[in-house]
Amino acid sequence: MTKHIDFNDAVAYSLKAGILLSAALVLFGAFLVFYYNGASGLSLSQLSASNSQVNTHTYSISEIFSGIANLNGISFILLGLIVLITTPVFRVLISVLAFLREGNRLFFAITLIVLIDLLVAIFIVPHFVAG
Repeated sequence: MTKHIDFNDAVAYSLKAGILLSAALVLFGAFLVFYYNGASGLSLSQLSASNSQVNTHTYSISEIFSGIANLNGISFILLGLIVLITTPVFRVLISVLAFLREGNRLFFAITLIVLIDLLVAIFIVPHFVAG
């Protein structure tokens, strides 16, 4: 007998996993920053300054992953923030798939519009705002 996971349980598990993973990455990154007294060639005082050079626009995805390989604390923190941002997007994706499987066309369409809106806001809008 196969056990089916309830939709609400799947959503709850995905949200909990995303939050816990995000928190673990951010905490580990903060530990590394304090342990090495800085990161990315910057001292702790430079990182914490109000005019710090470090922000999400200064790191690309490839730089974050190469920083992970080098145990760069800032890269772990940024990856934790990416996981935190993608957690609710993943929740909406689960909802889209669940409504599709149930054959509920109205909620499938509404949730698909929400998913598209989220993806546009994350990937397209920043190019217009930053530029």
